[in-house]
Parts: sequence; C-alpha cells; structure tokens
Amino acid sequence: MPVSVGLAYTGRPRTHLDPRSKLAFFIAVNTIGLGAAFSGSGAAARVAVTVLLAVLLAAEGAWLWSASAVVVTTVGLMVYAWLPPVGWAMPLVGLVNLMARFWPVVLMGCYVISTTTVSQFIAALRRLHLPASFTIPFAVVMRFLPTLAQESSGISEALRSRGLRLGAVKPHTWLEYRLVPLTMRAVAIGDELTTAALARGLDRTVERTSLARIGFGPADWLVLTAALTVIAIWALAPWTPIDPAAGK
Repeated sequence: MPVSVGLAYTGRPRTHLDPRSKLAFFIAVNTIGLGAAFSGSGAAARVAVTVLLAVLLAAEGAWLWSASAVVVTTVGLMVYAWLPPVGWAMPLVGLVNLMARFWPVVLMGCYVISTTTVSQFIAALRRLHLPASFTIPFAVVMRFLPTLAQESSGISEALRSRGLRLGAVKPHTWLEYRLVPLTMRAVAIGDELTTAALARGLDRTVERTSLARIGFGPADWLVLTAALTVIAIWALAPWTPIDPAAGK
C-alpha cells in the first residue's frame, strides 16, 4: 500500500504534489480537525476536508485509510447530531469526538510522510526562505519518526523471541521492558540525527543545490485553493457558542 501508517517513505508516489501544497493542506486538516465544530460551518468544513483527504488517499491506492476517514467523520457528525452527551452516552460521545478530531490529522500526517522524501521537504523549505533554525529540526523530525518506528518494531520482535508477551508477564513488567528501551533509543536517535544533519551542512546559509524536483502544477493549485477555501468558510462564518446538548 503506497500510504503507510508506519511513518516511512514508501516509494514513488502516484500523485506528484509539491511538499508546500501538502504542508498547506496539512495545516488546513489540523485547523479544521482540531478547531472546527460539528455543526454549521464547522461541519461543512469538516466534510470538505475529509472528502479531499479521502481523494488523496484513494489516489495513492490507500482505499482502506480513505474509507476510514469518511467513516470516522460521518460517525462523529451523526453522534453529535443525534446522541446527547449526558448520562451513559457521555463516554461514547467523548471517544467518538476525539476520533473524529484526531484521525484525519493522523491520516494526513501519514500521507505526507509516506509520499515525500526528506530531500524534497528540505528543498521546499529552502524555496520558502525559512531559516536553518526551522529546517534542521524539521529534517531531524522527518528522519526521527521512521527510525523510531523501526526501533519499536525491533524491540517488539525481541520481546516476542524471549516470550515476554502481554499476558505471559505482568502488565507493568511488560511496559517496563517495552518503554525503557524505546525511550533510551529515542534519545540516542535524536542525538544521532542532529549530528548527521549538522555534518551534512544543513546549518549553512549558502545556497544549496538539490536533486529533488519540486514545483507547482494544476493539482497543487487545486489543493491550495481547497485548503484556503475550507479555512475561509470556517473562519469567516458567524461563530456561535458550541452547546452539544442544545436542541437534542
């Protein structure tokens, strides 16, 4: 599957979007997903963002993740409209609300990381004339997430080979064996990647060349327009206090 939740670049993407348009839409998904309401203009913005996200995922062949984005958003809107957050329904409404807010953001993050190389990101950030104090941490984070995911998988395999499965040992013992090595590796990975970024001269202010080809095309302008439109619809519409229990 071209789009992976393993947070790693999965090869040549089917769609050729500029990293800057991906970042713009990622900001739009975060803004609408975490800040918009589930009614009125907020609901309309959520639907528009989810549809475009589902199209991008489907274009990469990630049909399961595309369908999950639509299902989670639809369920969130339906629960908000029909189920009052009182009594026994309050935990269910809260869980669905969290899923509807964060799942599209997670999927968009996986899409961006899975379809873009670090070189393309750095070249795009250079085109935006961003300082090294921003590009270096960004490059480290882009390398950090896939590497940490691989380390986590390796730790899981080591635990299974030693019979330290959840259920075979006490939960707190399993967490200790699982989290302590992962935390230590996370610190080491951060230091190693920072050193590697500085060794490659990413902190230099001189103009750098890159083999990564980036540039805006019709699809990029369409994504940018859609991102700006949904944010404008949500931000410029009359705001009303959110009262989930009202009208139910």
